[in-house]
Amino acid sequence: MTRRMTLVSAACLLVTLALLVSVVPPCFAEPPAPDESSGEWEPKENVDEIPPPVAYSQLIVAPPPLPKTTPTISAYIKDSKGQRTSEVVGNDTWYLIVEMNWPGRLSLYEYYPKGAPSKGRWITYRWDIPKGGTWQIGPFSPQPKEPEGEHAWKMWFQAEGQIWACTVSWKYLKSKVPPIIEAFKANPDRIDSGQSATLNWTVLGATTITIDNDIGEVEESGKKVVQPTKTTVYTLLAANSAGNSKATTTVNFGPLPPPRDGQRNRTLLLLGAALAVALGVIGFLAYRQRSRRLEPMSPATQTAVSGDISTTVAPDMPATTAATMTSTKMGKMPATTASLPPGADATVIVRGRLVMADSNEIRLTEGTKAIGRADFKSIVPPDKLSYISRRHLMVSYENGDYFIEDEDSGNGTKLNGADIKGKGKYKLSDGDKIELSEVVTLTFRTG
Repeated sequence: MTRRMTLVSAACLLVTLALLVSVVPPCFAEPPAPDESSGEWEPKENVDEIPPPVAYSQLIVAPPPLPKTTPTISAYIKDSKGQRTSEVVGNDTWYLIVEMNWPGRLSLYEYYPKGAPSKGRWITYRWDIPKGGTWQIGPFSPQPKEPEGEHAWKMWFQAEGQIWACTVSWKYLKSKVPPIIEAFKANPDRIDSGQSATLNWTVLGATTITIDNDIGEVEESGKKVVQPTKTTVYTLLAANSAGNSKATTTVNFGPLPPPRDGQRNRTLLLLGAALAVALGVIGFLAYRQRSRRLEPMSPATQTAVSGDISTTVAPDMPATTAATMTSTKMGKMPATTASLPPGADATVIVRGRLVMADSNEIRLTEGTKAIGRADFKSIVPPDKLSYISRRHLMVSYENGDYFIEDEDSGNGTKLNGADIKGKGKYKLSDGDKIELSEVVTLTFRTG
């Protein structure tokens, strides 16, 4: 009896499962990517509807379509300010605007740029549009690892038993300026046999970051323990669609130098000894000068005094350095005034200027001058000031001409639109345009 009941229960279970399989259509967790290699492709009806992953609303309701009216679809991208765009930068948000004159179903697939880890993703699949009109979908925002480059959003609109397709293309850029390498250092910068050092780095706005010497690709911020067996230069290369930035740091190999405390003590002793010597010399010269003033004048330097004023000049003094002494009364102490030696000039000669857009200027003398971030603190916004290196370029005066040279800056220097980083000195001519990190433009003027 028990065995018969068991067999009956099993038969009922099999019948129930068969009914479920026949009633419930097959369903996939995620539709496969569209295969358009053999011609027109269309969404499969046995896959569940996928609505947009973001907010959506109908902006304009279209009037009921007239009989025999052909369904149409068009679309475009707009930015957070409501302006049409084909470019998204950084963390900007954007919207998709779709216009359809019929109700129907919308499938939207995003094709990633070439070289991305995957082909793309479904944003909607056979999403039911109850009414024709203008629909706004969004805001969209970049994914954590949004691929840079050209994206294509292809849409299939099913209405009245037919399918119409359209495509919207847009470009994603992490930044419009090359990456910024905030730090790349080795600690310590010198090791001995059996010791190790730690590389530390911080980079902003990079798509890829690599370090040579078999370290490879790294994150935007991190550290790496290294143990070279000889003095090694490590190079960090950061890149994005706007360009590349490079920085180096060196781990020296060999015996460590003496402790810095002892070196600092020796330096302080030397400075103290030099100061004592200088004070002694100054005291001796002051005593000697005072002794000379108290000595009586020799007959060779005296003149007979007639009237109220007399003038004497020592016969052994050069005319250009002689002191003029005047006496108003007999027995008064002479007062002296000294003239500058020939060729002396207290005026600083300015032979060139670097003029900014707001008419501020940096004056250039007959020497060398380092130009850097501190020169532009009052005129460049803080968010862009960091693009300029602390010591960005050097201006030098040689044989009547001025020259500039990029000081291995983080984001480079351009002269009249041409990149001069790492290319040595360039002679300046009146009217030349100098760009620092595409943030500040200076105009060189002579005189």
